[in-house]
Amino acid sequence: GSQLMRQLDSIGREFIVLLDQYHTIKKRRFENAQEDIIMAKQASERYLLSSGIILSLVILLLGIKFFRSVAHPIEILTKSVDKFAEGNLSHRVQIVRDDELGILANHFNNMALRLEMLYKDFEKKLAERTGHLTEKLEDLYTILETSSELSSTLEIDDLLFLLTEVLTHTLKANYCKIALIEEGDGEKFIVRSAFPRHPIRILNWEPGLGEVIDPEAYEIKEALHTGKCIILPADELRQSNNLHIQSFLTQYTRTVLICPLILNSTPYGIIVLGETKEWTDQTFSRDKIALYQIMANQAIVAIVNARNYSNLQDMFFSTVTALVSAIDAKSPWTRGHSERVMRYALTVGEHMNLSQEDLDNLRLGCLLHDIGKIGTAEALLDKPDVLTEEEFLMVTQHSAKGEDILKPIKQFKPILPIVRHHHERWDGNGYPDGLKGKNIPLLARIVAVADTYDSMTAERPYRATPGRERALEEIKEFAGTQFDPTIAHLFISLVEKGYI
Repeated sequence: GSQLMRQLDSIGREFIVLLDQYHTIKKRRFENAQEDIIMAKQASERYLLSSGIILSLVILLLGIKFFRSVAHPIEILTKSVDKFAEGNLSHRVQIVRDDELGILANHFNNMALRLEMLYKDFEKKLAERTGHLTEKLEDLYTILETSSELSSTLEIDDLLFLLTEVLTHTLKANYCKIALIEEGDGEKFIVRSAFPRHPIRILNWEPGLGEVIDPEAYEIKEALHTGKCIILPADELRQSNNLHIQSFLTQYTRTVLICPLILNSTPYGIIVLGETKEWTDQTFSRDKIALYQIMANQAIVAIVNARNYSNLQDMFFSTVTALVSAIDAKSPWTRGHSERVMRYALTVGEHMNLSQEDLDNLRLGCLLHDIGKIGTAEALLDKPDVLTEEEFLMVTQHSAKGEDILKPIKQFKPILPIVRHHHERWDGNGYPDGLKGKNIPLLARIVAVADTYDSMTAERPYRATPGRERALEEIKEFAGTQFDPTIAHLFISLVEKGYI
């Protein structure tokens, strides 16, 4: 039993040893497990940290790639839109890709191309319309200017030349002629004006002023009958049997426009415009003819007014001449005196380059400068003896009386200074007002010299005629005292040269 006990005790101690070893091994395993856990945890933390860094780097790299592949092209598109909005329609997006952004860029470029084409087409049409409106505006200005110029003159020849010049330039023709029906003879058309005014040898152009045009020529008759412009090829006109029509042509004429001048169904003439191949390839267009029609309507009114004015003026001067003849007829010694003074004075005025208005006033003033003598007794005008002081005073009153006679008639207002002051003297000793030097009206100073010259070269009952040489000597002698010296010396020069 003791052996068994010893064995059991031995087994018990071995068990305790084994148990201690077990506990020791278990403790070591536990400690090892904790170390493994700690190491695993640390490894896990290191892994997570590494993964986070890697993930961040991946995200960063992806962001950079996204910016390069998406954001940058969008930025390019945005800038392109801005440039396009600023008016740079030729700008295109430079993006070459196969994805959606590339497709978007292609659509943008296609849209830009279409818009650019539309804009260019719009610009072209706008330029055409602007050009057309500019031409219309220029035509309007031309009409207004022509109307103003036509209404500014009543001289028929000046008016007709102005019209030929304006029509030639405005309608872009090469030449123009105007033929008017001769007053009192409806069967004659006379070429009254032409532009260019002078012959042009290279074109075989002749103005043909004064030529007679047959109104029965078919082309003219048709224009007058219809009241419309007729466009005719030059070749057709060259085949005409009417030689008068040939004067409308030059060797280079391609097209001729024959236009009637009609007012209130009454024909007054025709206007002929020609174009040549050498200068232009354009024929007369509807716009040209419409513009002509407006200008022609203005022109015919101006022509009729000018003719009426000319007739009234002729009648006026005829009436004045008849009145002057009645005054001059009071004395056989003064017959024709006023007309001769007028011729002398006008010659001086023309060489002094006076205006047409001054020449017209000078003409009328000379005719009426002695109108006041209508109230002077014939006995004084024809008295062969020297006049008494009282009689001389009565004669000197004729200049002031002449002014009083003409003053109520407003048309005579411009010539009153001539009538009143033609007996004033340069030194101030004349009558009726004793004016001196340049205070004497210029036209009166001219008449004073012409009047003295005629008086000294015509017969008078109270003295022998001094004659031409003595008259010139006296004018020269009294230049600077009785007469304006400049006018006196010019008058003497004109007589010596044969102008007077």
